[in-house]
Amino acid sequence: MIAALLGLVLTVSLAAQDHLEFEGVPVDGPLKVCVKALRDAGFKPKTRAVDNHYLRGKYFGEEVQLFVGCTAQSQTAYLVLVSFPASPSWAALRGQYDYVKMRLTALYNTPSNVVETFQYPYTEEDGLRALEYGKCTFVTTWTLPEGEISLTLSSEDRVQVFFTDKANLALAASEQN
Repeated sequence: MIAALLGLVLTVSLAAQDHLEFEGVPVDGPLKVCVKALRDAGFKPKTRAVDNHYLRGKYFGEEVQLFVGCTAQSQTAYLVLVSFPASPSWAALRGQYDYVKMRLTALYNTPSNVVETFQYPYTEEDGLRALEYGKCTFVTTWTLPEGEISLTLSSEDRVQVFFTDKANLALAASEQN
């Protein structure tokens, strides 16, 4: 009986490790359960609206907005998008990107892919303008067994981090079909 109980505990603990985590919260389960876990971790509803997808709080010491993505049918969480405030200048935006990249690298080791380029004739000096026109790409990706973490610069002058759970992304794709 003890062996069976130990086996059950081991199975549950291994199953919990099959999902990507954001701030110690698995990117998994029904939307309401995932959002409650994020709220318990210190994130607050973005608005008083009943839409549970949006939260706000601190990540790496900065105020951010969170969006929790869920599958179409089962409403299973598969994505947490972290969006930092818009930056007023290219220097500020690039500095924030580099800082978040450094922090994520400290947590998840060397990225699996880094693309930081400008399309000719745009260069680093064109900064926000190149970003607005879609003429620069900044994406750093960490591929983990549980999913993928992608750090990007958006055309809205924001640093964004996508935490995408592998198993639940597959579920989202199957529910779309």
